[in-house]
Amino acid sequence: MLPRNTQRIVDNEGNVNFMRPVDDNESTAISWRVGVAAQIAKKLAYPVTNIDLEGQKYVLRSFPDGYQLFDHNKGPATAPRHDPYLCGSKLVNRFRSVNEFIPHAIWLMQDATSDRANCECKYCAKKPQRQVTDALDLPRQRASGTPSATPSKGLRRLREPRVVKNKPYAAVRRVPKPVKQLTGPEQALAPERDADIRAGLVGDAPRWYRRGELLWCALDPPIRGRTEADTIYFWPGIVHDVAVKTEAIPRVVEAGGQSASGNIDMTALYVQDTEENSAAKPDESHEPYLPQDSDQKVPWTVRQWNVYTMKLLAVTHEYFVSDSQLLPYLAHAPSEELTRTAFHELMNLLDETPIPEMDKDLSRVFPFNPVHQDADGTSSTQSGQDRFRQAVAPFTLAVQIASNLARFWCQTDEWECKYTVSPAMPPSNSQAPEPAHLSTDQHSLHALITQSMANNATTDLSARASAQNLSQTVTQTRFQGLWWGAERIWTDELVRLKLARCQFAPEGTDVILPPSGPSKSTLAFAEAAGAKGEIDPRMMGAGEKGLFLRLEGVFAVEVTKEDGTISKECRASGTLYELADEALEDENMSGVHATGPESVSQVGNGPSFMPGPSPLKPPPLPNPDPTVPLEETAAAAISQTVPLSGRPKKRTVGGQLSHPVLSTFYPLPEPPRGYKFRAIHPSGHEVVLSLSLISGRYYPQLLAHPLMVPTVQKAFHLPPEQGGLFEHRHLWAMEGLLPGVHQSMEPAAWKGSRFIMFKDADAQARAQFHQLWANCKREREQLEQGVVVPVQPHEIIDVDMLPS
Repeated sequence: MLPRNTQRIVDNEGNVNFMRPVDDNESTAISWRVGVAAQIAKKLAYPVTNIDLEGQKYVLRSFPDGYQLFDHNKGPATAPRHDPYLCGSKLVNRFRSVNEFIPHAIWLMQDATSDRANCECKYCAKKPQRQVTDALDLPRQRASGTPSATPSKGLRRLREPRVVKNKPYAAVRRVPKPVKQLTGPEQALAPERDADIRAGLVGDAPRWYRRGELLWCALDPPIRGRTEADTIYFWPGIVHDVAVKTEAIPRVVEAGGQSASGNIDMTALYVQDTEENSAAKPDESHEPYLPQDSDQKVPWTVRQWNVYTMKLLAVTHEYFVSDSQLLPYLAHAPSEELTRTAFHELMNLLDETPIPEMDKDLSRVFPFNPVHQDADGTSSTQSGQDRFRQAVAPFTLAVQIASNLARFWCQTDEWECKYTVSPAMPPSNSQAPEPAHLSTDQHSLHALITQSMANNATTDLSARASAQNLSQTVTQTRFQGLWWGAERIWTDELVRLKLARCQFAPEGTDVILPPSGPSKSTLAFAEAAGAKGEIDPRMMGAGEKGLFLRLEGVFAVEVTKEDGTISKECRASGTLYELADEALEDENMSGVHATGPESVSQVGNGPSFMPGPSPLKPPPLPNPDPTVPLEETAAAAISQTVPLSGRPKKRTVGGQLSHPVLSTFYPLPEPPRGYKFRAIHPSGHEVVLSLSLISGRYYPQLLAHPLMVPTVQKAFHLPPEQGGLFEHRHLWAMEGLLPGVHQSMEPAAWKGSRFIMFKDADAQARAQFHQLWANCKREREQLEQGVVVPVQPHEIIDVDMLPS
């Protein structure tokens, strides 16, 4: 292919860059034709003729058909650089020298089959030019350059160096020891996991929400219906992206320090420079002022906040919001009035919309914009009832998609965990109470691990020596995170459990502390309120509150069912915490782990307990017999711990993953006001639970969120005859003041990835809409045909509802 930039064009900088065709009679073309012809004649053994000092003379009549020599002019227009290129080959872009083209020219003349594999040029043979030149004995390129005009000086006779004989070296030293190679972690910690956990622990502006989570977005303004109860205040959405915004805010300055335009006088922070230094040199700039040491603060403060890009469900629009406009999925649900009104309007819409139009609408994303704004940036002034009617179909579909998505789960970020298991464990001095019909071996965590490892783990060859080995190294597949319904959960963070504290070792064992009781200040407050004799003191302590788990491991094991089949079950392990009164003085508090700052304590401002009994009916703990009483069930769960002898090692299983340099272990989040987290077992033990016992994430101070304040105030003012505080038990469960079973994620279907979850949730919701529309469409067609259709109640779409 021949080049196209053959016209000489001078750009605005005075440079050229074009390919000038070279005529065959120019010296450059003649030099190429002679050089190529000489080697072809040599290769074909042509007779030697016209011998002179330089040898035989052969020349190509012309270049092969389609070939053209070009002179590449590049650089300043007055003196550009010249580089010859031979172009026109269908196989090679260009030849840069005579030696590059010689093998190709020989191939063109000799190979009648035109098989490129027979060509020996550097481009067809894919070899360096040096190898081609050596193999074909081509002439070497002469070094270009003009000889120096400076006359050479006479050679100076060099002085012979004086030879100094070195003395032989001999010494005695210790044998050097090789440096011990430090082996670091071979598996990487997920960067997103570290960033999410640390962002949630920031004191001033924590980032609660994570990419891919399902949240409720507060609409501003809301989509109003006929009444306040029918108004759409929230729309479900997915976190698409998170960014940190920064703003400099001027401090309050004295009179005269700030101009009318808002500019701030900063001359007080600088001092006049000397005349010597202030005189700028020709090649540098210099300001006549230098910063001075001063105790004055900079006249501004910096404010940072998170901005979330939310992908609203069922519509094509995104919504940019801050933390104050978002709520976790479990913190809100559409009211019964809104659900009933939306369904009624949806049925009216299905009855009135033309059939072809509705068939098309159900198969695509709705163009409705829940946060539509006018051209001037203000909120839409469209009639509230009209917008509500337009929002009914996409809102109902969005709520159904969110409800479906909350029922899915999967593990993420798989890694290989190695740890040791002892073949036999010595019995402890004091045994926990066990069910009469079950042996200790059946309850021990070691027995469970040994059994599961035999089915699900790979044993290292180095540990298969004999039965006398002290330990056995096993490899287990673990996971760094979970998609748990609407939430993203990572290991090493605190999660809520469905269990009440009184269900887990209510009397304590040798490794489990009993539930902590009320503090002295709580008892004094109850006595002053006249409720000391009416409420059991055990209910004022941690017994009726929820349990928390620092999730330190997520793994799958193979379990044998009653029918003999084997199935996989996902389990979680970690440290258990209870909510203890902050002012509690306990002699057994050696197991307490450090928590948030002391400023969160508000003991004395009110009762640190939730009055009223808990009608909790939790699912049984992992146990093959669901008829076992709670006390024995709890004892069975207690035995699922890892009994380690001696002082616990600093190395942990999670330490096999790489961590950021100089990073520390993640601290616990801030506890609810008036409480502190109290570990209920020693640090050398861990609890293993079924994954289904996890309620969800813990959001510190969620009840103080601006969007939650009206709901919390309504709950506090609800009369006892209408349920009182316990009527809103789902709120208190979000902070662990009640067991997590009152407000919990209930994922049941496993999916391969988060994308598959979104896809299936959308498909299932649309399938339900199609079924509803099919029934309505059939009725409309029958009415048009004059068939009397009996009135039947429509099936209401399944939506997760919170207790009212």
